[in-house]
Amino acid sequence: MSDAKLLELFNQYDKNKDGVIDAAELLAEFDLNKDGHVSFDEFKTVFQKYKTTLTEAELKEKFDQYDKDKSGSIDDKELLAEFDLNKDEKVSFDEFKTVMKKYKFKE
Repeated sequence: MSDAKLLELFNQYDKNKDGVIDAAELLAEFDLNKDGHVSFDEFKTVFQKYKTTLTEAELKEKFDQYDKDKSGSIDDKELLAEFDLNKDEKVSFDEFKTVMKKYKFKE
């Protein structure tokens, strides 16, 4: 996925347009049924929407990497932990881009 497409996606997640994505904004994009957690099906749906070339098994592996407590769902803290590379509780565009490039999206 090009940097321009990633910036467009980042701006979609950054609801308050402050130039960073916080845990609530990140969770809002992944938590499709709004129950406060991201299931594997929600995780898979989001990444397939952006045309990842990862297989279901590879997506499950990524999901399990996020699901630190092995509860079967990802909460806002677990999701933020994967995107917030400098641990300042916000996700910058550079952090977002670094993480998203791991998902092998089609252009």
